[in-house]
Amino acid sequence: MSFFTNVLSLFGIGTGGTNVIKQVTDVVDNYKPGKVTTHNMNIETTKVEDASQDSARKFDAPAMDDIFNRIVNGLNRLPRPLFALWSFGVLVGWFPIPVVLATAPALVLNIIWTVVGFFFGIRTISNDLPNLVKAFKS
Repeated sequence: MSFFTNVLSLFGIGTGGTNVIKQVTDVVDNYKPGKVTTHNMNIETTKVEDASQDSARKFDAPAMDDIFNRIVNGLNRLPRPLFALWSFGVLVGWFPIPVVLATAPALVLNIIWTVVGFFFGIRTISNDLPNLVKAFKS
């Protein structure tokens, strides 16, 4: 292939190469779409949102207003906050470490930090807690 064939192929003229003009047009249209493209994007977004709402409605649990279901739902929601409260209580000394776990203090700390991490997020432990300690020290 000659030099001129390569140059022409860059602009989509000839048999090979990439169409630079088409690629630049696509990038510009994606960066700042025209009115038609914006309208089509809005229609597509609305369709996706409607499909998501329909899917959520399908999985929505029916209302269970009887007392038994309310009690069971309440009991199902208790373990996580109670375990987090116990973890903090052990960390600050409100509650003693159970005898079964006292033989493995490293295991207890791993359990506690795992619970705290899941309950409040790892970001709280890794970023916010050290900043709080620095603020109290200064």
